[in-house]
Amino acid sequence: MLKRFDEFGRELLGDPAAGETRGTRLYCALCRAVLAREPERIIRRGAHAHRCVNPHGFSYEIGCFRRVENGRTHGDATVTDTWFPGYAWRVLSCGACDTHVGWHFRADGDDFCGLILSSIRED
Repeated sequence: MLKRFDEFGRELLGDPAAGETRGTRLYCALCRAVLAREPERIIRRGAHAHRCVNPHGFSYEIGCFRRVENGRTHGDATVTDTWFPGYAWRVLSCGACDTHVGWHFRADGDDFCGLILSSIRED
């Protein structure tokens, strides 16, 4: 299978319309608190899932979600080193156990969460 990349060099990993998703609830992998529900999966920049690398060289596979039910944001929003141009980001943790589970992204009138796929589990 050929890899697909967006205009910023992010690898496009999945498409929820392709039948790759199952279950209805997505849980924190550490404490099993519900973080999101299946219908909240969304497409951003052509895909649901993206492989992104931070300035320190750490790679994350994230999935985009319209909202997270049990999350807590930390710090001030910044556009520095954002993976989604035009969107400011904040760190997102599980509201129950405070484990880092992703990032909250916000731009003019639009926001979404990028959950680290290895930090969540499905039904």
